[in-house]
Amino acid sequence: MPVVGTPSVLTSSVPQSTLRAAIQSQQEAARSHATAIAQIEARQTQKVRELEDRLRQVIATSDAEKERYMTEQTKLESLVSHMDDLRQRTESGQQEQLKALEKLAQQRVAEETDMRKAD
Repeated sequence: MPVVGTPSVLTSSVPQSTLRAAIQSQQEAARSHATAIAQIEARQTQKVRELEDRLRQVIATSDAEKERYMTEQTKLESLVSHMDDLRQRTESGQQEQLKALEKLAQQRVAEETDMRKAD
């Protein structure tokens, strides 16, 4: 059956050594609880730091990959531009050669025609 009464009545009926032991036990339990909470918080803080570090590494890797991609894209664009220039020059040169060949063919036809007329 629970003891009912004023606190002073309750404490006066319990020996001081028992009260001190109970208080000491409560204090140790509170310290133990505080220590456990501090350890949990420390582990959580460490996990957060590790996650932040990994995130920074991923971002750095992503930035490096982006930079490499941009460099390759610039190189490809330059190569495409160079290829376009070469194609245009080649086409222009081929057109000039074709015109020269046509002119030469016309001259030969004219020469042969003149030679036939002379015969």
